[in-house]
Amino acid sequence: LDTGANVNGSDSAGQTPLEVSKDGNVASFLIRRGANVNQISKNSTPLLNTIKYFYNYDSSHTEVLEVLLENGASVNARNDEHKTLLMLAASNGKCKSILPLLLDYGANLNDQDNKGNTALTHAVSKGCSQNVSKLLQSAKNTNDLVNVQNHEGLSALMFAVKERGLNIIQDLVDHGADVNIKDVNGNTALLHALTHYIEQTKEIITTLFKAGSNVNCQNNDGLSPLMLASSECLLYPISVLLDSGADVNAVSMKDNTKTAISFFPCEHYLKRDEIICIEAFVERGASMSYLNPHLFHQIM
Repeated sequence: LDTGANVNGSDSAGQTPLEVSKDGNVASFLIRRGANVNQISKNSTPLLNTIKYFYNYDSSHTEVLEVLLENGASVNARNDEHKTLLMLAASNGKCKSILPLLLDYGANLNDQDNKGNTALTHAVSKGCSQNVSKLLQSAKNTNDLVNVQNHEGLSALMFAVKERGLNIIQDLVDHGADVNIKDVNGNTALLHALTHYIEQTKEIITTLFKAGSNVNCQNNDGLSPLMLASSECLLYPISVLLDSGADVNAVSMKDNTKTAISFFPCEHYLKRDEIICIEAFVERGASMSYLNPHLFHQIM
């Protein structure tokens, strides 16, 4: 530098010395010599660049981060995907210790990237439960944060259901997540749970029911939770749905010739689970006129 090197000059990869600095003392020295803490190169800044090193984290990375923030680095700067450092850190389980630091320096919890996702959404989608808790605890109005929807209408709760993160689901529900929000396809968290159903989904469905899920809602394809459960002959969900007041005779808004009983798989031979489910429908007053004739003949 004393011989005229440009402290803000970029290397062949487009990075400045400050961007690649991994030592707090070095970063401080560069800034004192005129390094620009907010210089943009290849749609990134020195602050955004720090996240690259957190995959091999040690305390020196936090030192660099603190030095940058103390010297005026824009905490809400965005990369080419419109993601802030808070979003990037939230999706990395190794970065839980820096979330409070970023928030103390004014990181915006409500910022959304180019897909409409927030830091909370990113934390949820990566299954970072500790990051989710920290973000929720830091929010002034958790109802507003927890129910933000991205451009596909997906909420944090829907992402949690897709990832089958029971602890995260409970945390979101406890902080005011609306279980009946619909995405652009008309699906609620419950409908997502049934679409991605496996044995471990039982507890998730129970949690969603306790939180007040609408058991009779229909998506844009005219499918209700009971119709989806019937199409896969899912014993447990069907039982819980019926006990929770699902209407066995509700007609699909997309096809008025079908109710839930119409969606049972039409195979050559009736399986035991299908017989049990159909019997449960009959006991609840289901109209057999909507049952596939092939299945009706097998029962007879």
